Amino acid sequence: FASAEAMERWREVEKEKLRLYMRRLVRKADVDGIMLRITIHEAKSLIAMQPLLKKAYSNPYAVLSHHVGEDIRKWHTKVVPHSLYPVWNQTFDIPLTSVHDSVHLVIKDKYKKMRRPLGRVEIF
Repeated sequence: FASAEAMERWREVEKEKLRLYMRRLVRKADVDGIMLRITIHEAKSLIAMQPLLKKAYSNPYAVLSHHVGEDIRKWHTKVVPHSLYPVWNQTFDIPLTSVHDSVHLVIKDKYKKMRRPLGRVEIF
């Protein structure tokens, strides 16, 4: 670039192009919907929910929840018995209807009805 000002103008133009492109994607997402594919592979070093036995373990499973306004849809993995290092390798297709949807992943124990899960992450 000939000057720092020219480079800054170029950056601003590129940012605006990206903003316009993203707006088109958002409009398309609102109209057509998007299929989000999530694969839950594994978890590591989970908390032992049955610690009093000779070998401490949990019976973990994962719950994906898709929040659309007031509605909540859920998908569950299989339970991996007696494991602190579960491997699921399960894939879920989640139909998104808006860019304002949110998806959460929570790891729970099958036999413990507790308020605090084994793990949690907000995907978006």
